[in-house]
Amino acid sequence: MKKITILMATIITISSCSNMESDAEKVCDLTTQTMEMMPEILQLGMKAGFGDEESKKEAQKQLDEIEADIKKMGAELENIKVKYDEDEFQAYLLENCGLDFLGILDFDKKMSNLTPYEFVDNVINNAIDVSHLIVGYNFKFGKDRSGDVQALTDICKKLKIDLSIIDKVEGDNYIFSSSSVRDCLRKADLKGAKKIIGDYWTVKGEVIKGDQRGRQIGFPTANISMEGWIEPLFGVYAVKVSIDGLLYKGVANLGIRPTFGQSSPLLEVHLFDYSGDLYGNDIVISFIDFIREEKKFDGIEALKKQIEIDSTKAIELIIEN
Repeated sequence: MKKITILMATIITISSCSNMESDAEKVCDLTTQTMEMMPEILQLGMKAGFGDEESKKEAQKQLDEIEADIKKMGAELENIKVKYDEDEFQAYLLENCGLDFLGILDFDKKMSNLTPYEFVDNVINNAIDVSHLIVGYNFKFGKDRSGDVQALTDICKKLKIDLSIIDKVEGDNYIFSSSSVRDCLRKADLKGAKKIIGDYWTVKGEVIKGDQRGRQIGFPTANISMEGWIEPLFGVYAVKVSIDGLLYKGVANLGIRPTFGQSSPLLEVHLFDYSGDLYGNDIVISFIDFIREEKKFDGIEALKKQIEIDSTKAIELIIEN
């Protein structure tokens, strides 16, 4: 007896990553490739260490090329990790919504080739045994996104699945959609994003070890990699941070740290009323308000003065909000 209602939805607070291959297969392939390189690496290492000058030079060149390949594989594996970090965050956001079950489909090559009818019949009907399906007005599904709500209506009627279609929701000149949230974040319109989401835009991540420059200049930071996330306007934000269920105020820089010549997006959070080691811990950062765009400073002293100004402004904004 069918008894499941399923909501096919996009979580509009974060970006999604979809891979055409199975992530598990990709991890296996990358690991196998790395292992297969080992005999060659050992042989080249011997030549680089004990061969004649010409052999050493050629062996070192090949070792450099292999190292570049391995780094590229490492980056691919990190992207897969980002995908699962995002899945975990979706679960975190939905945890208190009263859902009985959260399923995240593995969008592999086989899944991507299903026709609209095959997707509904094989996955929604037979695998999950759904009695009631809820989708948005612009829902697309099936190979090449060829299925729309009209096609879904016809398929559900044939398979005797109840269907509810949620109309477009608008308010205060905003369409409630993931695209609208992204647009707001790119403009640092946090108030607009909050109207759509219903809460502050939030990220959750593991604190990683940075270069500790913040600690050296008197402003220690908890660092979160932003690779793979939606990128709001790079700059400085007033934030609230949840650590083990307790809330702390802070100021955060999200960007590429041009003063130090960096290029990878990083979220650096300085907490006003916290001291302790957070490395390896998950923290939740809520973006309260925007302070200023990221900029390059002439030196450390100029940066320290600006951080002091930003910290004062962050406290004011957090109190106001």
